[in-house]
Amino acid sequence: MPIQSPPCSPVQWPPFTARISELETRKPPPPPHKTLPAHPDKDSFNGQLADAYCEGARAKGHDVRIQRLGDMRFDPIL
Repeated sequence: MPIQSPPCSPVQWPPFTARISELETRKPPPPPHKTLPAHPDKDSFNGQLADAYCEGARAKGHDVRIQRLGDMRFDPIL
């Protein structure tokens, strides 16, 4: 005599259309703005340009990261 399994009830799944439409409208966050001024003097014209750029991008709500080579003790002589 074969073994009979108990009857299975249908599985109730949430509607996938709502989940898919949510994923389609969700956008990934933009990558951060990375600024790398190479002039060793922060008060130079290049340093002021980098500061102005970062200030303007932050005012627009962007994530800005500035890393100055002069602060890293970068030695350009190889």
